[in-house]
Amino acid sequence: MTVLAFVLALAILITVHEWGHYRVAVGLGVRVTQFSIGFGPSLLKWRSLQHGQEVEFIVGAIPLGGYVRMLDSHDPALAPEQRHMALNAKPLWVRTCIVLAGPLANLVLAIALSVTVFWMGQFETKAVLAMPQMGSPAQMAGLKSGDVVLAAGTSQNEVQSIASMDDLRWWALGQDFANQDVTLQILSAQTGRTHGLVIPAFDPKNNQGLEALGIGAALSAPVLGQVQDATAAHAAGLLPGDTVLSIDGLAFHDAMMLRQFIRQSAASGDPAPQEWRIDRPQHGQMTLVVTPTRLATDAGYIGRVGVQIGSLPEQVWVQYGVTEGLIKGVNHALDIVSITLHGIWQMVLGEASAKSLTGPLGVAEFAGQAAEIGVAAYLSYLSIISVSLFVLNMLPLPMLDGGHLMYYLLEAVRGRALSPHTLGVMQRIGLCLIVALMIFTFFNDLERMGWLKLF
Repeated sequence: MTVLAFVLALAILITVHEWGHYRVAVGLGVRVTQFSIGFGPSLLKWRSLQHGQEVEFIVGAIPLGGYVRMLDSHDPALAPEQRHMALNAKPLWVRTCIVLAGPLANLVLAIALSVTVFWMGQFETKAVLAMPQMGSPAQMAGLKSGDVVLAAGTSQNEVQSIASMDDLRWWALGQDFANQDVTLQILSAQTGRTHGLVIPAFDPKNNQGLEALGIGAALSAPVLGQVQDATAAHAAGLLPGDTVLSIDGLAFHDAMMLRQFIRQSAASGDPAPQEWRIDRPQHGQMTLVVTPTRLATDAGYIGRVGVQIGSLPEQVWVQYGVTEGLIKGVNHALDIVSITLHGIWQMVLGEASAKSLTGPLGVAEFAGQAAEIGVAAYLSYLSIISVSLFVLNMLPLPMLDGGHLMYYLLEAVRGRALSPHTLGVMQRIGLCLIVALMIFTFFNDLERMGWLKLF
């Protein structure tokens, strides 16, 4: 599934990108000779008459890119009557449009996919909050475990409806918490009433989105999952499916609260034995004694029992009408562009780690996971990757479309094009940078997947 989902994703994204270059080039009178999806040895090759031009179509063995080859007036074999159809013989605005067409095709595809997902609808996690982190802006403002976020905004008069946790997460990513108060409309878990809640502006300390607010995952019940061997949970007899009701008389209904309680149990020394009251399917309630182990981390000592905690959060069906879905889809894609550019800028400033960059292995892994969830999740992932390709190709690096736009800008300023020698040197530099980036992201993927530990 992973390989098939990955290849299909690349085929769609690369074809759309190269088709953008191809279609605009043909429409503006440039002669296209080859249209290739992939590099390396040809798996398929055929010729076809398209738009009055005979074009050779190629499917390469390495599906990590593609190209559209056009006539070049510097080619000594070019017939004089065809020189006016060469790319470099065309005005600057024509060449600029052709270069822009590829990335813009990816952006249009991302918008179309995003709109389609909003029209189709899908199950998403309901915006029922787990306990905020202690001392966080959300916790100090009064948010409680089980509160439901109904709307969010930067003032009481300008709030937007929140349909799900995903909706809340995307909204939060676009906010500047340092310069504006946040207003949330909350359905209280304690009173059952709806009320407004204001989180004053604060220093996010380089954090973004819900993490800056101190909001983690959605509320999930304290149900146990996989129990690891040779751990405190295994020694105590805990089993998958057990629901934790209380520990030493303290009741729990939130998996996040339970996890934080276990972690904090070792803050001042070795944890004491705890009496866990659990509800076991088909056996009823029982009490087990669990003694967490003490584990040293970069942030200090934490308690650990060796079991997954938390059930699947409550789900809600989210679907939009034609007009609202169109608006949401366009805004969603543009938000991804903004967030991606912001992330790149933070890396440049050293405020974000480049370890978050994903390479082909990561793309393949996430594509497979999205495909297993369903069609809507897969289309959403394609939309995100298509936006990423748009942003990546617009970067002013040689070998990328943004690099060609940089050449054209220099040409407009200088009044003449760069020499073939200069272009060749810059292209080689660009190739080295791209190869270095691919190697870096490849090892990022290996480290994130834990494969480097095997060597």
